[in-house]
Amino acid sequence: MAQPPEIRVTKATGSKYLTQTATMLADAFSADPLIHYFLNCAPSPGVENAHRHRFYYFICLAAAFGDAIFYEASSETSQLPATSSTSQSLPKGEEEENASGELNMHGEPDFHCTAIIMPPGRTIDDLSPLSWLKLLFAGVLKLLASLGPTSFLRVLVEYPAIPEPAKHATFAPAETYFYVAMLGTDAKHRGKGLGSQLIGELKRDAQTAGKPIWLEATTERSRAVYAKCGFGDVETEETVEGGGLVVGRGKCDGRGNACKGGGAGGLKIWPMVWWPEGYVNGGKKDLGDVREW
Repeated sequence: MAQPPEIRVTKATGSKYLTQTATMLADAFSADPLIHYFLNCAPSPGVENAHRHRFYYFICLAAAFGDAIFYEASSETSQLPATSSTSQSLPKGEEEENASGELNMHGEPDFHCTAIIMPPGRTIDDLSPLSWLKLLFAGVLKLLASLGPTSFLRVLVEYPAIPEPAKHATFAPAETYFYVAMLGTDAKHRGKGLGSQLIGELKRDAQTAGKPIWLEATTERSRAVYAKCGFGDVETEETVEGGGLVVGRGKCDGRGNACKGGGAGGLKIWPMVWWPEGYVNGGKKDLGDVREW
């Protein structure tokens, strides 16, 4: 008899989850408008695909150097007889690991959904000189050369500046928060609640730490998922009609394809924030001193 899928979330720092996270995110974001905009100067889809995988590897590597926490969520459906139990079907010891929600029956996470989470006060580009040197030796200059200056400027200059006013409108100058740098789900495992479960684990960690969570949704689908998880849109003077901020105006369409003229309206992102229960202070005075979202 088929049992409902069991979702478990694990997390790690350092390089333990780096490779699996980079590979899964590169595949999960293959059709993401923002990532396509970053890399649409590639001469062919095949080259863009190769660039995307190397791009995510270096994003994860830089994040690891910046003390990122890599979260993953996996779903497993057990095919067990009606009279059987998990403890009867697994070797001794493994049922305890499975019941704890840490490992699958093979002892390793499956990375059906994964995320790069920067802890409060840290950013991916906030690295020590030694970490930058390690990136150089790992081949980041070769990646930048293959991407070209346009992609380089879009990733490191143009995009970070767009949500910055929203952050300033939301947080006080010394206020720190968890940042969801990337979160993606394997296409074969979407619709199972993996992203929501992962976010739920992050929210518990943030509640314990007494810190908000910030992110930028890049699709209407992801925006809806985050809204169901308790995140609220952040609006500023730059917010366009219908919500969100525009990236790539005059250079791409809504799918991130390179274009000019009337069709180059750009694509949208949605800055969003979650506040822990009873959170005190912050930058948006009109929300009051205590946040209970």
